[in-house]
Amino acid sequence: MTDDARLASYAAARQLSLTAARAELVTIALDHLDARRRGAAASLRGTTKAERSAKARVAGQARWARARAR
Repeated sequence: MTDDARLASYAAARQLSLTAARAELVTIALDHLDARRRGAAASLRGTTKAERSAKARVAGQARWARARAR
């Protein structure tokens, strides 16, 4: 299957124009590359964004629980 055929298939499945499908795929690819870059940088620091977010969420839930208990 050629790239044009794949793009047409993707556009049909998502009910998009070829231009919109191409833009969406480019955005997905750029997001993927950006996530890999961030992941590599985070691994050098020792934590990923997901780990930091999870810690912040747990801390926020604990603050909320303490405030509700008062």
